Amino acid sequence: MSRVPSTQQAGVPALTVNTLAKSPKMVSRYAEVLGSQEKAHQFLASLISAVNGSTTLQKCDPQRVMGCAMVAASLNLDINANLGFASIVPYKDKNGHQIPQFQMGWKGIVQLAIRTNQYQSMQATE
Repeated sequence: MSRVPSTQQAGVPALTVNTLAKSPKMVSRYAEVLGSQEKAHQFLASLISAVNGSTTLQKCDPQRVMGCAMVAASLNLDINANLGFASIVPYKDKNGHQIPQFQMGWKGIVQLAIRTNQYQSMQATE
């Protein structure tokens, strides 16, 4: 006889970043922040890809991961390791739990600076 954990009801899928990102409520929240449904779907697809590619991110609380992703969305920075604008990095707390944190890459900082239109010229290197 299998026992369903108290945090999960029978017949309800486990809470994962994948299930959260595909929920209509979450898509509409990201669409509000990003300005369109299409951008929200693209952003959430890159988030799912990032999480699927990291076993340590998969161990993190999905709602915290979504919170970090919302920070990136509000800054309009894609979470794609290949682009280097922003990442969600899991860190271990003192109890050994994986805690996700939003981390802006140097390219993200440059991107935000460019958007201010306060610079006549800019040079950046790794």
